[in-house]
Amino acid sequence: MSDMSDLKAQLARAREHLISEPSARATRERSQRKQVVKKARLRRTGREVLWTFRCNPDLVERCKLNAKRNDMSIAEWMEQVLEAALAAEEEEVGRDA
Repeated sequence: MSDMSDLKAQLARAREHLISEPSARATRERSQRKQVVKKARLRRTGREVLWTFRCNPDLVERCKLNAKRNDMSIAEWMEQVLEAALAAEEEEVGRDA
């Protein structure tokens, strides 16, 4: 009888391992797929450098609203705004020189 209870206990432990293993594997695979997609998207857009700065929460909301209004991602909109600001600054410096 003891052999039968040992066998049942081993079977129960094996089942626990089998049930939890696919979940861990699926999580790992999902994470790996996200990384591949993220890397491909970064290569496609050319945006590979992360640049962060602190600002007022109001500015963040206004920027998000403008990006959404222009049907753009926040990164795309910010990049466009910075390019325009730099072009204006460079043009003004060129006139002053």
